[in-house]
Amino acid sequence: MFFMFINCTILTTLGSFVTLCGQRQLNNQLPWSPKHSVCDFCHHPLSWWQLIPILGFIIQRGRCHWCDARISAFFPISELTVILITVKTFSSSWSHNLIFTIVILTLLYLSTTDFISQVIYPVALIGLFPLLLVLPRQSFSIGKLMVELVIMGLFLFGLQHITKGAGNGRY
Repeated sequence: MFFMFINCTILTTLGSFVTLCGQRQLNNQLPWSPKHSVCDFCHHPLSWWQLIPILGFIIQRGRCHWCDARISAFFPISELTVILITVKTFSSSWSHNLIFTIVILTLLYLSTTDFISQVIYPVALIGLFPLLLVLPRQSFSIGKLMVELVIMGLFLFGLQHITKGAGNGRY
């Protein structure tokens, strides 16, 4: 139970960071620049307590502490979803947990970019490849797995090159 709590805490914090990365990438920013998170409306730097996943949203009652603008519920809902998925998929196997961590964070990144700008970066779908290691297979062959990975990788990179980001409705 303690390890599940620690795992949920770490994954929720990572999930919050992944949504930040997705949001900043859409704004043509780097994840570490600007140095501090700011309100999307008044651009006031956020205090440490406002950045606590889920609790920061609850403490502020869904509004910016500085300008009273409504904060999108997408972020705390996605963080809560990460907790629920972590509780459901948690196991004693570190490799199983690592695979599901990668997949959960990838899905969170994809849903963030899709929610904010209706853009899905096909190259980000690479984070779903570890699912091939845990999904049931009739026969496991390293050679066949490598061929599948290469074909999927070529497809995703081709899609990225052609569309400049799937989901944007542009060619």
